[in-house]
Amino acid sequence: MFAWQNVLTDKKVLNQEDTHLKKKTLIIIIVAAVLIAALVIGLVWYFVWNDSAYIGRDAAEAAALADAGFAENEVQRLRSEFERDDGLVYYDVSFVQGATEYEYVIDPNTAAVLHMQTESVYD
Repeated sequence: MFAWQNVLTDKKVLNQEDTHLKKKTLIIIIVAAVLIAALVIGLVWYFVWNDSAYIGRDAAEAAALADAGFAENEVQRLRSEFERDDGLVYYDVSFVQGATEYEYVIDPNTAAVLHMQTESVYD
């Protein structure tokens, strides 16, 4: 075998090793990016959408219904959402009874009614 053939063979081996190393590095970068994205999504869920540290939607709905003087089976379109707005946290509860829509803002720690508003469903 000639010397130049050895150089070409060595160059091919080095190119294959370099390509293998590039693939390995790319896989590591992709896995790291996926793990970081999962961590960020988990943190956002916990600190933004999670309401497990508070009274819960059922208790917020019960507080609003009790304040209005209705039972759950007496209202329609009962819904509640956990909200974070400008550093404030609260439950937004709404329902319809007859021709009136009720909207409540409920404190997530105490279930106290912070605000209540009614309006006609025809408005």
